[in-house]
Amino acid sequence: MRFLDATMLVAAATMMTPPAFATELTGVWSGPGAMLAVSPTGGLLQQDCSAGRFGPVKLSRSGTFKVRGTWEDYAPGPQSADAAPVAAKADFEGRITGDTLALTIKRPGRPHQTISLLKGKRAKLIRCL
Repeated sequence: MRFLDATMLVAAATMMTPPAFATELTGVWSGPGAMLAVSPTGGLLQQDCSAGRFGPVKLSRSGTFKVRGTWEDYAPGPQSADAAPVAAKADFEGRITGDTLALTIKRPGRPHQTISLLKGKRAKLIRCL
């Protein structure tokens, strides 16, 4: 009888263990006009006429994150190779639901931008013309 009670106790504890979840955001995520590549050292979000960079991302238990980075807008046409990039501060906030990442980019003095990205997909970007 004691063996049966111990077995039932272990089985109940196993059922109550929370599911495993990812603690880091990694991989390639893409959507219309945007592609995000993330490694353990940080991420690069490329869009048709801009790009954002940020450091490592740690996910919360609910699949959300907030990280500070930089944002650079590109201009159309040829540009001087010697010109220093003008990068502004940006905040990146995301929520993962299944294979979808809802990513919001917040830049001072600019409207917030939210994009939907799918894990494992690649996008073709059309650079500024």
